[in-house]
Amino acid sequence: MEGSAPPLPGAPVPHIPHQVVDPEDPPRELSGLAWGVFVTLGIVAIIGVVRLLMALRLHSTLTGEGNITAAYHTYSIWIGFTLIASVVAAGVFIAWFSRAYKNLRRLGVQNLRYGEGWAIGAWFVPFLNWVRPKQIANDIWRGSERGVDTWWQWRQVEVPSLVHWWWALFLGQGFAVYLGQRLVQSGYSDATTTFGSLSSGLSQMKSGTVIDVLGQLAALGAVVIAFNVVSQVTGRLDALRGDLLAAGALSPALPVRPAAAVTSYPPPTPSPVPVTPNPPAAPAVYEQRTQCPECAEWIQAQANVCRFCGHRLDPAGR
Repeated sequence: MEGSAPPLPGAPVPHIPHQVVDPEDPPRELSGLAWGVFVTLGIVAIIGVVRLLMALRLHSTLTGEGNITAAYHTYSIWIGFTLIASVVAAGVFIAWFSRAYKNLRRLGVQNLRYGEGWAIGAWFVPFLNWVRPKQIANDIWRGSERGVDTWWQWRQVEVPSLVHWWWALFLGQGFAVYLGQRLVQSGYSDATTTFGSLSSGLSQMKSGTVIDVLGQLAALGAVVIAFNVVSQVTGRLDALRGDLLAAGALSPALPVRPAAAVTSYPPPTPSPVPVTPNPPAAPAVYEQRTQCPECAEWIQAQANVCRFCGHRLDPAGR
């Protein structure tokens, strides 16, 4: 959890409006992801209608005459389509949900109850996912209220019943669809594989199709309300974002402590370094040379053999 303690009763409460906290991390636009939610939820709704019709067809086959196996297999195929479409729609919705919650911090809403990671993680924690996403949805609605104080007053904003109905139908359809699907599958397994269980298996399948149809109706209602909730929240947050960015409503910069004055002093005079005089050069030694009578090369006068041609010199003839 994040945030500080609530203000004491009677204590003055500062009114802090929405503002762009960090110009390098402004609130993100939600309309693009919102359209992704609308498209994917629309596909889920269409597939849900077909699955509902297949459940009714299977129920009619169970109560009358027809090929139960073929009707069950068709029903199972549409269960698979529903699962794939629901996973895709859930991914897009959670992306929109997470961005909306992060935009609260970017708009200066303080004392959020949960960290930003919960906007994603709360959907995957068993049992906690029945409560925590709804709490975050409430905070998104409250924090997007125009003109509200973003320190503590935003928490007192009333959440409309539309959000409550969306969450109630979302949970209800999930339980009903899962229970109905399990009853149909287990009933078909008993009717086809367990000796003497045909009657009870068919009865179980009938109950499962009824519960599944009710769950699909609740799911369609949840989709319609989700459209409305996503549309309203997107409009509220994008309107705040547009107004603040257009007005340049940045949060006041933190005061910068002035740097201490630096007194400049004249550079210190370097101390003289004793210079050692170079030792006097050794006097040049001049060598006496003579010319080799054999190769005409110049060699030292004291040499007995020419180093060029190897001619031995005659000391008497030098």
